[in-house]
Amino acid sequence: MKIENIHIKNFRSLYDLEFQPRDIFAFVGKNNSGKSNILKALNLFFNSSKKLLDKDCFFNYNLDDPIEISIKFKDLNDYEKDKFNYYLKYEKINGELIEKLKIKRTYHYIEEEDDYDINRIATKSVPDYEWLQTNKIKAKIRDKWWKRKDELVIEDENFFDYFDEFKGKPNVSTWKKAIKLFIKDNKDIINFKDQEFKNPQGLSSVLKSNLPELILIPAVKDISDEAKVSKYNPFGKLINSILNKIPSEKKEIVDKKIEELNSLLNIKENEDSERLSAIEKIEQNLNKYVKELMECKIELEMEVPNIKDIFSNTKIFADDGVRTSIETKGHGLQRSMIVSILRAYSELLMKNEEEKDRNILFLIEEPELYLHPQAQKTFLKVLHTIAKSGDQVFYSTHSNLLVDIIKFDEVGIVKKKENKSQIFQLTMDKMIKDFNNRHENIDPNEIGMRELYKNVFDPIANEGFFADKIVLVEGSTELYTFPIFAELLNYDLDKNNVALIPTNGKGSMDRFLRIFNGFKLPTYIIFDGDKNNDSDKMKEKTIELLNMCGEEVENINEVSTKINDIYAVFENNYESVVEDNIEKYDEWIEEGKNKLGKIGKPLKQKYIAYKIEEKIDDNNCDPKEVIPQPFVNIIDKIKNVEYPGSLL
Repeated sequence: MKIENIHIKNFRSLYDLEFQPRDIFAFVGKNNSGKSNILKALNLFFNSSKKLLDKDCFFNYNLDDPIEISIKFKDLNDYEKDKFNYYLKYEKINGELIEKLKIKRTYHYIEEEDDYDINRIATKSVPDYEWLQTNKIKAKIRDKWWKRKDELVIEDENFFDYFDEFKGKPNVSTWKKAIKLFIKDNKDIINFKDQEFKNPQGLSSVLKSNLPELILIPAVKDISDEAKVSKYNPFGKLINSILNKIPSEKKEIVDKKIEELNSLLNIKENEDSERLSAIEKIEQNLNKYVKELMECKIELEMEVPNIKDIFSNTKIFADDGVRTSIETKGHGLQRSMIVSILRAYSELLMKNEEEKDRNILFLIEEPELYLHPQAQKTFLKVLHTIAKSGDQVFYSTHSNLLVDIIKFDEVGIVKKKENKSQIFQLTMDKMIKDFNNRHENIDPNEIGMRELYKNVFDPIANEGFFADKIVLVEGSTELYTFPIFAELLNYDLDKNNVALIPTNGKGSMDRFLRIFNGFKLPTYIIFDGDKNNDSDKMKEKTIELLNMCGEEVENINEVSTKINDIYAVFENNYESVVEDNIEKYDEWIEEGKNKLGKIGKPLKQKYIAYKIEEKIDDNNCDPKEVIPQPFVNIIDKIKNVEYPGSLL
């Protein structure tokens, strides 16, 4: 069972938030954007308790509207389909009827009692025929349809074939039994409609025992409670999940040893005694003395734990020179302990081929805390291993090392506008549809799409997920120089949360643009027109990018330097713009060679940028009069760039 869709309403900053997570899903965004509120809402859904509620949980303190958390589950196994049989909804996918589970919990504030009312609502698919709706079949409805029994046929399947040669009018109970059999055999031809059922009998216990188990790992503040291993906190649940995956033959060995210990300590009926003589001696003495007072037999019984008890009493100690309990150590070591347990768990998943009886949903808040960069990369691999095993992992992060632009569909960008949190995501289906619209006779799949992007993306591109604006440039030349020009023009890119991302050439720029535009991120692109380039491919790519940005260009001869609201194109290239606008261009290039030795194009242009900065500082010039005018205009456009609408 996996989560397919989450819809949250009226919870803290989540006024109306809906998204479709993958098996692993990262929430990124600024502080106070709502990332932690999503994790808290999920914790409230799975551990539905009044203890997790207070008046601050309601959006804008609006106690009149209930909190609603609705989750749709997919990929139910046969056991789960059987347990949730009375609460399933059906969806037709590629002509096949698929069973899914949709559960909504609502939380109402009761002002008169200063208390909360919690409801469970199942969205169930019911036949779109009154005579097949079990909850409606009463004597009156039965009589109505008995008179029209010839109409009770769907695509030549006769409902009355399911009455086992029943003669005369069937009673209500018989009718309902026939409904269950008819639906079971004819799901594919029956039209269904969704209907909500509030607090149906039996749902509460089924949910408690069969929904994925939740393990919440909060950001480390006070670790004392989280570090204790008990069945109620993250460490304890992780230990218990490991216990559940110990192979049965290993458990049998432990059980045998425990039984041997029990036989040494306690009386075993109808068997030769193996008890320790010291225990028997004390017991004999107690019996001798008690008989002097009254007729009674005394037995000593030692409580021997089972394997689960042993694990539940586990304590974590760490020896970093001094052996003490884990909660006395620094936060870095404490956080590393969580990573280590998760790594051990992931390895067990890889080795254990037995079918999981219950999935786990991990909620992890800022897993990068106290982890150095290499450890963060390792941790991301661990999370992917866990997700591949059948569990799901949702986490919030501020680290670009814990996301991967190649796996763009595993990221949700959380932003807040007018006190309401919003989430932006780009699904694989949308990207495949966009690809199909642009290419004929090609049928891409998820693996192919990832390979298409894998070959061009650099980890620095991950920074785009955390930016307010993105500027795509071809390479190092622009990466070295534009921050200098922007700062001279009093526009610091870092302070304004602008990510400057090189695309390693113009050829892959459209792929970067599609990703960031798909997340509705304001993106500005800067590229060479290559009008005088001998490569036809470079010229074709110029036309493709311009067309993508809304410019109707068919021939490279139509291209000239242009600074637009969402793009800037240089008629030939970056260097020609600098050369045309700097009088001492050749002199400064030669000076750079003499000072720096043999240098490539990017460093030559960086040296030019430094000479421009030097001239402005030495002569107290207006930067706009010294920096090449096209670059001044570009910086001005970057300041004001907005999301232009979907380019997909």
